[in-house]
Amino acid sequence: EDCRKRLQEMMGKPVGMLNQKLISGGSWGKARFEICFIPAGDTYSSYNNNTYRGFWSGLCQRWNIPFMDLTEPFFALGRTYFPIMDYHDNLHYSEVGHRFLSLLLIHELKKEGLVQTLKK
Repeated sequence: EDCRKRLQEMMGKPVGMLNQKLISGGSWGKARFEICFIPAGDTYSSYNNNTYRGFWSGLCQRWNIPFMDLTEPFFALGRTYFPIMDYHDNLHYSEVGHRFLSLLLIHELKKEGLVQTLKK
């Protein structure tokens, strides 16, 4: 636990500083910075995402960085897109998996009002 907190401090400080710089703006204007967590593996994987999810969630909480967690929609809808992993002894997403992740992300960004649908 102590090592984890030190790692969150070490990684969080520069990311937190970047976040503060972006939200304070400058000649370019203000920008939003948000860390998005997407699980590794799929519903059939034994990979433990909770450790990584907790790490990034804690880092974001400590440094006041918005945190977008796509774990619930990922596992709720993951079986509708198959195969999302390439299944070559690694945790890399397949072409279908990348398409699925992009749909999850755009849905969440629209829900948060961060992007708008273009009207034809």
